[in-house]
Amino acid sequence: MKNQGHNLALLFLCFFISILCTGCNKRTNKDKVVIPVGDVVGTGSILNLSDYAESIEYIPLETNDSVLISKIDQIAFEDGAIVIKDDYYSCKIFDENGKYRCSLGRLGEGPDEFIAIRRIDLIPGANQLFMEAVPQKYFLYDTEGNLIQHIQYPNYPTDYNAYGVTRLNENIYYADIVSYLNIHYQGMLFRVDSSLSEVVKEFPNYVHREKEDKHSFSGTYEVATTYRFKDNVRTYKAISDTVFTVGPDMEMRAAYIFDFGKYKATPEWMLAKIRNKELNYVYPRGLFESDAFLFLNFFMGNHAPEQYEYIKINPAGQKVKMTNYNVYGVFDKKTGELKLMNQPEKAQLGFKNDLDGGMAFWPNYISSDGKMVSFCNTQDFLDYYETLEDPSPEIKRLATNLSPDSNPIIVIVNLKKK
Repeated sequence: MKNQGHNLALLFLCFFISILCTGCNKRTNKDKVVIPVGDVVGTGSILNLSDYAESIEYIPLETNDSVLISKIDQIAFEDGAIVIKDDYYSCKIFDENGKYRCSLGRLGEGPDEFIAIRRIDLIPGANQLFMEAVPQKYFLYDTEGNLIQHIQYPNYPTDYNAYGVTRLNENIYYADIVSYLNIHYQGMLFRVDSSLSEVVKEFPNYVHREKEDKHSFSGTYEVATTYRFKDNVRTYKAISDTVFTVGPDMEMRAAYIFDFGKYKATPEWMLAKIRNKELNYVYPRGLFESDAFLFLNFFMGNHAPEQYEYIKINPAGQKVKMTNYNVYGVFDKKTGELKLMNQPEKAQLGFKNDLDGGMAFWPNYISSDGKMVSFCNTQDFLDYYETLEDPSPEIKRLATNLSPDSNPIIVIVNLKKK
């Protein structure tokens, strides 16, 4: 009887623990905000595009003597409009078939002119585009190329600069704040009406140094990665371990937290940029977000398992030998799993394109309706085509109608619905 009672008690205890653990797992899985980077450094596998996407299509951009693209610096795709920021001085709009539609703005020093374009923000559902330009000018256009509004920058201390300005709603904009001398704030919201702009909220910077050094590359002079996700604005700086989000209520909260473990860089190093220790740390260099996943680009330094050398042409036109230390990864927002990716082919980063056997794919933009958007130079596409033993009909058709001097090809991948 004693043994039977003991066994029943043990069985009840095991049952109770299992229920407790199940509850814990549900609570843990309910909101997976911690990204376990430190746990997966040194791991990796080739990820197939077909596990995440259902189809791929190629859109060659119209090419003629007046519509030539030298270098795509930023791309966006919403509501049938493809927007290309071509280097720093030109912004062109094409339709969903690649036909040229218009160019935005013009170079100059007049009221509606700019010296350079910093960033574009294509607003879903509005057929409008926000442009951040130099010197500190902001324009709102429609996607037919018409200037809607010249947006005034609010009166703000001159030792701060604003970058990554992103519209939160029709009248409220978020701005990332950077400064050589001051680390007090990381961002602000400002309200825009027809005649003026005013700051309505500031967000404190939570990263502090043990001591200030105004002669070093200090302050918060690191431009954030800022993007819109649904009705929120996300913002992230590598100096922080947190992706913040600002919602319709104009409050800032943590959306995702990177757990770098022993590979985390110190704030002092991130602020002072101590180059001799750079290869020991891991930090994100870019991220894109869909409903189900985060697509992440990590600088891995010495921990990158597949380093390779490549040639880069610097602004002076000189060829410089570089080493790639980047590793891509996919974070599943539902399960909390982070998978690091091996290169499907040497020196090709991204997903193995098993949908049609084309080049490796990695997004440069994710649209509000779940399309991953990227591009490839025509010469690279044609060179890769020559290596294929049995190209798909679509790739073959495209290759036979292109010349090496054609404008880039837009690649659109439709994510699976989860």
